[in-house]
Amino acid sequence: MEIEDLAGANLRYIKIYNHPEEAFKDSDFVVLLDELQTANETNSNEIFNPYISLAKDIDEYAKNTCKILITPHRSRSEIYALVNVFSKYLKRIDPKTNLIGNSMCDEMLAKAILAHRLRINPGYIKNVLLFGQGVENSYFIDISKAKVTDYDGAVWAQTNTHWLSLVKMVADLDWIKKDFLNLLNERGIFF
Repeated sequence: MEIEDLAGANLRYIKIYNHPEEAFKDSDFVVLLDELQTANETNSNEIFNPYISLAKDIDEYAKNTCKILITPHRSRSEIYALVNVFSKYLKRIDPKTNLIGNSMCDEMLAKAILAHRLRINPGYIKNVLLFGQGVENSYFIDISKAKVTDYDGAVWAQTNTHWLSLVKMVADLDWIKKDFLNLLNERGIFF
């Protein structure tokens, strides 16, 4: 119900299936929104068993061109481990081109810090990318292609009509290399 309410006009309907063959047969897109773990699993290998099974089912029944997006609702440190598991068990579907893990929580946190520095709304920043491995808690953040709009500077334009380089608008490489990364570390992202 919540997905239908938030999805807008592009979502036609939602069906609930009990068998993976019915759920994934000839799928073009698969979006995984929530983790499957249970709290009482203590063995770390057992935690990934549902994901292994799910990856095998998707690989077996979906089209070999199926795009898979993994974006757990509560899990942000495990997203990269989940992508690793899926990439290991996808055989027909090429994980290099058709699998993506999206940890929006961390990217939004980085955007919020940058927006605070520029005194703008985080919605006016785009193309902040986060890469990494959640298992070892090591990440790389790329803001080289990040853009900003509605920034009150020397060049000003109507919102969403003119995008400027975020790095140029911050104009302080020392802050980006030190303070920005320190602020991310303080809030739980490890570099």
